[in-house]
Amino acid sequence: MLDKFLDFSFSSRKNSLTLREFIKIKDNKDIVNKYNKHIIGLFKYLLKNGLTISREDFIKDYNKGMSLKEISSKYHIPYDYLLLIKMAYGIKAKGSTFIKRKKTEIKLSKRQKDIIYGSLMGDAKKESYASVGFVHGPSQKEYIEWKFRELNNISPINSLKLRINKDKKRNKVYESYRFYTRANSCIESIIKIFYFSGKKEINREILDNMSDLSVAVWYMDDGYTDWGKRFRDNGIKAKEVYSFCTDSFSKESNNIIIDWFKAKYNIDSYLNSRNRIIIKNKSSDSLNKIINKHIIESMRYKIDYNTYKEVQTSK
Repeated sequence: MLDKFLDFSFSSRKNSLTLREFIKIKDNKDIVNKYNKHIIGLFKYLLKNGLTISREDFIKDYNKGMSLKEISSKYHIPYDYLLLIKMAYGIKAKGSTFIKRKKTEIKLSKRQKDIIYGSLMGDAKKESYASVGFVHGPSQKEYIEWKFRELNNISPINSLKLRINKDKKRNKVYESYRFYTRANSCIESIIKIFYFSGKKEINREILDNMSDLSVAVWYMDDGYTDWGKRFRDNGIKAKEVYSFCTDSFSKESNNIIIDWFKAKYNIDSYLNSRNRIIIKNKSSDSLNKIINKHIIESMRYKIDYNTYKEVQTSK
């Protein structure tokens, strides 16, 4: 392990020194005196005791929320020397807030993970590297309140708010309800999968973590049902058409989703000219059976025609 450390250069004023160079000159007091005593102390310590912590172990423990003092104690390395080893390994400092969060954060339940996966497939966005933000319009107030209740133990109590944005150019006012989660390690790992390319895209790893509940949340977010109302009103039997608004994803992502629907649920679908996924008529009943029991009351207009008519009448 120490071999990998030999050629790291520590600087002191205008001089730099590596462990390999120190081994050659350690008995030359005039040269040694040019360097910071902590650097010389570290080199002497390493030559006597070796390097007891690898970069991988350092990062693993640090990211778990261990403080530098705790790591120092665990590996029996003097604190001042551990700071220099951290510098040599190129590990960025973690603040007290991060360390406290790692030690006190709540582990997500399977249900909460399912809801977050479904939401990120839909309207939810990365709020930070380890938190998710949710936004829905006034007509979906009950829906976002449901999400907030499901995630309230990992979300600030005052984060659910009505936001009003004014568009001066169009002379319009836009309202939306928003909330966000606290930073959380489980969420951090989910975000890394969704934003693997820098922007939100879909891969098979994401889809393999999706449950029926996740699909239902995704549909409540981004699903749309064409009921063929004009035909039905004229007494003509029309089959509902379920679709997902996936136009923000690349065609590659959408084709992965289409293949996954077929492999997991035997649901046939296709991509239309607007880059949206359409469930084929023969598979619409299959999709309904998967998501029906998870759809909350205020969103049932997306899967139940009678509810849909009631919503349209009340507008």
